[in-house]
Amino acid sequence: MFELLVVPVALAVILFGRVAQRNRLRQRLDQDLDGWAQALGMVRVGTELHGERHGVAVGARLALEKKGKHAPLWTLMARLAPPLDLGLMLHPGGAEFEDITGGAPFVPIGDRRFDARFIVRADEPERAQALLDEPLRQQLVQMLDPRAVFMLTDHGVAFQTHIQANFQWLNRALEVAATIAHSINRARDQVPVASVLAEHRHAWQRFAQRSGLTGIGAPLCMWGRMAGATVYAYSVRLARKKYCLEIWLRFEEPLGLGLLIQPMSTLDRMKDLFAAEDYKLGEEIFDETFLVRVSNPEGAVALLDQATREKLLALHRSLGPLSLTDEGLLVRLPRVPPDPAIVPSMVGQLLELATHIAQRRSQQRGGPYR
Repeated sequence: MFELLVVPVALAVILFGRVAQRNRLRQRLDQDLDGWAQALGMVRVGTELHGERHGVAVGARLALEKKGKHAPLWTLMARLAPPLDLGLMLHPGGAEFEDITGGAPFVPIGDRRFDARFIVRADEPERAQALLDEPLRQQLVQMLDPRAVFMLTDHGVAFQTHIQANFQWLNRALEVAATIAHSINRARDQVPVASVLAEHRHAWQRFAQRSGLTGIGAPLCMWGRMAGATVYAYSVRLARKKYCLEIWLRFEEPLGLGLLIQPMSTLDRMKDLFAAEDYKLGEEIFDETFLVRVSNPEGAVALLDQATREKLLALHRSLGPLSLTDEGLLVRLPRVPPDPAIVPSMVGQLLELATHIAQRRSQQRGGPYR
């Protein structure tokens, strides 16, 4: 009888030891992530860190290996705002990647060293070639390890690696991602507008000049102060030579909640890389319409009272798919209008909601919302 009990007891001791070890590792990880977030000036959402560097939104996500056979998997990203509309996909040569462009053709850049390292897809080769100028190509060759798993798309740059990270490595990796995105923002000024939007470009330029706004061609975009708010209106690629319009009203002060409210129908691949757990507010229609992610649930619940939820749903139904983040409000229209005069009227409606949200945030803080 004693012999029969030995093995189960031994197994229990081993399992208990493993659980305790995992708990100690998680406790240490919690401390590391909290410390890194504070030192980097970022917001922690679960095992993710979100923040800004060089005017670029950056993030880092840690995926824990269940069996402990490898080092933790880190995914780092820098987002482009607004995203490009080239149908761009750039990744290392010699490795297989899923084509997320929907069949955009391969693009030779004409730089022997660069073409030997990277594979490029884009809808219109001349636009990709204009973006990937010599300074940006040199930077990509110098800063990106050819062994790394990385991808550059219309939405930004992301790379993954198995590593036991420390603060110095994480800080450097975020710096690399942000620097590349910053250089892309510089290079996009020289990229011509998408061919199917060439006729739109002249009307958009005239409107921007009359309204004191700035415009570029990648994407077709205008931005500046409108109705007392900072507004961006830009084309978004849906498929090859098919575009919609997004209007983004940027808050004067971020909410600081680690908040993402997004229609279920408009999730993009880059956001999925940083997928925190969904948060349910307990209202069936709202929870079925929007995906909610947040690092400060208590603050988000206080902000998203019934009146705010009703306003979000109403604009989502009347204007089009609506998103809310710490940085602002975004609405998507099904096509790019040849005449951008529609933008100010929609901005007015977004501004009403932004004012309501600012007032709610001010009440939470017990002081003025600047």
